[in-house]
Amino acid sequence: MYRENARIRNSSSHLDVDSCARGAPCWRDASFGLPKPVPPYVRAWILLDTSMTRALQQTFGPEMSVQVVHDSSGSLLADERTLLNTTDQAGHVREVVLWCGRQSRLVARTVYVSSKLRAHQELNSLGSRPLGELLFARDTPRWLKREFTVIEAHMALFALVRRAPGTADTPCWARRTVFLLEHEHLLVTEIFLPAMFSQGCVAPPNDLLSGDES
Repeated sequence: MYRENARIRNSSSHLDVDSCARGAPCWRDASFGLPKPVPPYVRAWILLDTSMTRALQQTFGPEMSVQVVHDSSGSLLADERTLLNTTDQAGHVREVVLWCGRQSRLVARTVYVSSKLRAHQELNSLGSRPLGELLFARDTPRWLKREFTVIEAHMALFALVRRAPGTADTPCWARRTVFLLEHEHLLVTEIFLPAMFSQGCVAPPNDLLSGDES
């Protein structure tokens, strides 16, 4: 684990943190690939263009559960407002921990401000079902932007990481994607917990990397 932490910190040094707001993640565009310091197995998860839910189940086993931490109105982070191009200070915020068996693997934060999405019955009644069941119900959803970063203990988003047991202050790889749902913007941030890579260099199955959803 120490070696993996050092590798994450070394990779994060290439993200030009000085150009980012103090205490905020230094998000970088993932649309055109990732720099070499990002390990290949991490790269595969960040660039995954199919269902994260399905990829987790195929990698770690079919037993999955969603622990809902928050699912109602909440404050938006400054960089979320920028990405969603809104001046609204609050929107709908859904935060969850995804468990594979008895191990938490990922935490996710979904944010939207659109009145159309806030009135979307299925979106707002997910409960303990994963968001992927809705987003990938028919086909691969369209997304407008994808970014990646490393989340560290002093950052606001790390509060969500701490909702999962056994994370300590280990830096975590993360990605965020602006999806289009009903032609409205939906921001999904996914933070990969240390347990994702605790058993070695684990990447999603090849059929999911190729976009095969059958």
